[in-house]
Amino acid sequence: MINKVYIINNLYHYNILKVYFDKDNSNSNLLVFYDSEIIINDLNGFIQIPKSFRANYSDSLFDKYFNIKSIFKYIKNLNLKYSENLNLYLCTDREIFNQLFITIVKPKSVHLFDEGIGMYRKRFLKSYFKNLFYIFFSKIIFKNKIFFVQPLGSNPHTTDLYIRRKDLLGYKRKSIKYHNLESNSETYDYNNQILIILPYDEKSFSKNIDFLNHLKSIIFELSKFNKVINLKPHPRDQTDYKDLFDHKNIFVFSNLNLAENLCLPAYSLIINYRSSSILNLVFNGYNLNNILTLSLDKSHIEDDIYPNMFYFNDLRKIFSYLSAVILDVKYFNDSNA
Repeated sequence: MINKVYIINNLYHYNILKVYFDKDNSNSNLLVFYDSEIIINDLNGFIQIPKSFRANYSDSLFDKYFNIKSIFKYIKNLNLKYSENLNLYLCTDREIFNQLFITIVKPKSVHLFDEGIGMYRKRFLKSYFKNLFYIFFSKIIFKNKIFFVQPLGSNPHTTDLYIRRKDLLGYKRKSIKYHNLESNSETYDYNNQILIILPYDEKSFSKNIDFLNHLKSIIFELSKFNKVINLKPHPRDQTDYKDLFDHKNIFVFSNLNLAENLCLPAYSLIINYRSSSILNLVFNGYNLNNILTLSLDKSHIEDDIYPNMFYFNDLRKIFSYLSAVILDVKYFNDSNA
């Protein structure tokens, strides 16, 4: 009889849940579902979620029709026996597979773990009506409710939410239990090294953004200071940065590495593109002058969560800030520049 189930949809989810998974690994009543893209020995012997079930969340409910029908059939045909006190652990309540598993299996508790402060945003009016649309038509078509989940924790089946910053959450439910999600605060000294945490790959940006040329400009400027530069691609990024930046002072992490797994406080300078991975530093006493945040969207410049934010095309201001941090001098913001 299965009493605990983990659903791992990507590497970041594995990184969060493996702390709990490791404690239960000897439990014969444990079951793990994991995405077919994840290749980790610890998960051998558990159940891979078929690649075909990985629906684009931006697709409409009707675009997902055959995908949803297949998932229903798949979960029911597993013929697994679950305990009445089943606990489910996951990092997203948005994925259709996860929602349908909850609907069909009906776990006693659903434990949701914070996968990024980008999911905290408020429930906009458009999202509210889109959710009503999803509920109404999914009940008619599939005889089960499917939700358009925004923001984090708004799925009514979620019973427990493990979160880094409850005060920043734009939507709260009285029926949910909130828990603090612990963060790692180890420190080392990579005083001569710079980390650039890259956003989701360049191909997904709007056509008027030439991200690679922008990145080349940043790296060219940094190379003047004889610093080791570490590039951390997004897990879904397929760009070959090693081929693009073949230089002895540039190190490119595998896209399978997670920024959350790196010792971020060790770097003398961190450049990020509104990455939620740096927010643990923001909330835990790291020197904010050593974080530079670049935004691909001018509308995000006033976001007060991220420190030292510049529009990515304001290269003159960016270079000025970089020089000030690296040379340890005061930065003067020329607002008229």
